[in-house]
Amino acid sequence: MRPSINIHIANSTGKLDNLLDRINPAFYEAKKTVEKELKANQIDVVFIYSPFPQAEMGGVSGSSRGPNLVLMWINSDFNISHEELYLTLLHEIHHCIRQRTYKYGVNLGETIVYEGLATLYEEEHGGNKPVYAKAKIKKSEINKAVKNFKNEKYSQSEWFFGSSNITKWFGYTFGYNLCEAYSKKVGKKAAELVDIDPSLIIGYYSQTN
Repeated sequence: MRPSINIHIANSTGKLDNLLDRINPAFYEAKKTVEKELKANQIDVVFIYSPFPQAEMGGVSGSSRGPNLVLMWINSDFNISHEELYLTLLHEIHHCIRQRTYKYGVNLGETIVYEGLATLYEEEHGGNKPVYAKAKIKKSEINKAVKNFKNEKYSQSEWFFGSSNITKWFGYTFGYNLCEAYSKKVGKKAAELVDIDPSLIIGYYSQTN
């Protein structure tokens, strides 16, 4: 088995030049963490300039594209911190490892668990809840989400990034709340829950609410 987690910096425009001294250390710190805690391997991480991530996201956004690829979108117009890069890498690599057991996005409930676990993993290493785990979600939204847990045609954009009907970052916050409660109940951290059956977390929520 090829053990490597590889870094690729797409920087032909030079727009990431001012961040190389932060990108590289953050990558290698994250690599060390996930190799130890998640037994992570065979992942390519690509850093790309993008104007998409704004200040509230720390100028960084990530996307796991299956079990072996992470795309890191970097807006170098912002003074991006080492911590923001490091924690986003942990979040996305957690997704990669989980995708080796459970497919991402099967239905709303499983996706909420996916994002909740990765967000909890960030908090465990950063000491604070990420901003998208702090949304002021409504009971009516929670009830609607629970009714749609098995919906395979849910809108990722609506449930995780908001709409006129759903609070922005609802899916991340609700997922974090579910996973944090389950983590406390079983005494296991997010790394230990990376391949947990999502029905156990959803079931625990149903039993206690």
